[in-house]
Amino acid sequence: MLRIILAIIALVLSAALQACTIEYAEVQLVQDGVVYDPNKLIYWFVMVVALLDTFALIALLSSLPSSKSSRSGRFGRMPITLNLVFDQLAAVLGALSGALFLSIFVVVLSLAVLYRLETPRMLLISGPMYAQPLLIAVIFAVLTKIGQIGVKTAKKPVCVNVMLPLDIVDHHGNLSNPTMLRVQLESLKRVGTSGVMADVWWGIVEYLPAQYNWRGYLGLAQMCKEVGLKLQFVVSFHACGGNVGDVVDVPLPRFVLDVAATQGLFYQDVSGTVDKECLSLSADHEAKFPGRREGETRTALQMYEDFMTALADTFIDFMPRVITEVEVGLGPAGELRYPSYIEARGWAYPGIGQFQTYDVGMLRDLASEADDANRVYDWGFPPKETGHYNSAPDDQDAAFFNEGGGYCQPHGRFFLEWYSSRLVEHGRDVLMAAKAAFEGCPVLISGKVSGIHWWYGHPSHAAELTTGYYNTDGRDTYLDIAQMMSDLKCEMIFTCMEMASIDHDAMSRPFELVEQVQMDCKQANISFSGENALPIHSWQQYQVVLKQVNNKVRSRSFTFLRLTDLLDDHQWQMYCQFVRRMNVV
Repeated sequence: MLRIILAIIALVLSAALQACTIEYAEVQLVQDGVVYDPNKLIYWFVMVVALLDTFALIALLSSLPSSKSSRSGRFGRMPITLNLVFDQLAAVLGALSGALFLSIFVVVLSLAVLYRLETPRMLLISGPMYAQPLLIAVIFAVLTKIGQIGVKTAKKPVCVNVMLPLDIVDHHGNLSNPTMLRVQLESLKRVGTSGVMADVWWGIVEYLPAQYNWRGYLGLAQMCKEVGLKLQFVVSFHACGGNVGDVVDVPLPRFVLDVAATQGLFYQDVSGTVDKECLSLSADHEAKFPGRREGETRTALQMYEDFMTALADTFIDFMPRVITEVEVGLGPAGELRYPSYIEARGWAYPGIGQFQTYDVGMLRDLASEADDANRVYDWGFPPKETGHYNSAPDDQDAAFFNEGGGYCQPHGRFFLEWYSSRLVEHGRDVLMAAKAAFEGCPVLISGKVSGIHWWYGHPSHAAELTTGYYNTDGRDTYLDIAQMMSDLKCEMIFTCMEMASIDHDAMSRPFELVEQVQMDCKQANISFSGENALPIHSWQQYQVVLKQVNNKVRSRSFTFLRLTDLLDDHQWQMYCQFVRRMNVV
């Protein structure tokens, strides 16, 4: 109904403007015995403006959010709420105020045209005949305001995607419960969801070296095509299980696990505990893994590139109409970071975590770096007094992170520079492999960075340091990552978009952290996309997202974690309202 009303108003105003202009052009004006010819310039000027405003109004009408929504039943329909009306009114009023300056400019321009035609006195004489030029200018200004609404509202909306369940493809490579999935996808499409995201598990697809089973994912891509949803693949070179929210277990491929275990190519902490969630970055250039043929070996980077090349070859027909983006797994949980905090090791929020530098390859590289820089022998080893997984930065056993502690001393700075730079180099190497694998494919390549928000307010930023983000003492690894991605023409995805800065005990500052990374992306000239780090259970969390997606920069997209959290009626209603708000944010 709102679209119909706006369309009628647009037609009436345009018709009135043109009729007024034609009448003025056809009447001869007499003043002080002088006959003024019709003002052809104003006639054509206003006629062209009327046409332009008509097109602007069409843009407005086509960009307003649909009034269709869901019902309160699970993945059903519900009637439109007053919130939608208020959202649209707010957008209209905001656009009107934004067009005020342009409207004043238009009025002045129209007066200048009249003055140029030597008819300024007409505006000072009372009477409807002589007021028509001013009336034309005023009507033109009003229409320009409305047209400005169209320009403002036609701004590309922030796309909303939904993460599919972790086990969307089972261990045998088959699509899980396709009948129910189709119903859910159709419901997501009906309420305005742009697309879905799915993990493509390395441990499921590559069952033998360089042999791949894409059957379940091909079925998913075909279903998304039929439903009309976009599909974003996450190339997951990590295991599932042991992290927050992991409800299924998907290990790495057996042939990878066996080699990495015997060759020491997993991350290790100071106590020697091995993390089998993903390969250490020290494995990137180690040709230890079986290749395509008997006796052939591959590095970790070669395995990653082979996997992504096979994916590109298999799904090229779905790009870009269905598959628009490929997020490349860069570490634990798919994020470019070290596995410094893992629940399976006893970590609990808000522990600072531990450095992951004790596998053979990492220790060798650190020693080599210290030797090349002509540093003393001790600098070839990780720092001491770094606490345990659940330490706080001011604890006595974590003196390295105490204010003014080792992190800002020469040895600490050297180590942290090495630790963070190796992480950035790893991200560059894997993303370069992705760019090579998807060369010629019309898809966007992206990588995810984790939102380590706890202890952000502490001078040491301890939890970020153990994760690999050197974000203190004048350093900014987030900017380094953004610039690296910019060099490769990749985009960044960031987490904790739903979090407000309310946990003062852990000096948590998620809102400020997101703002910092947004500014870093802006400086590096790459787009920014976000995700929620933990399940969203309240409208207040949605409101934080709505603010963040249009804060320091306008987000390219937002991905909701996860479809299984929308099966509750109340959660579904909030999500539908959120999608409507995202269309006008």
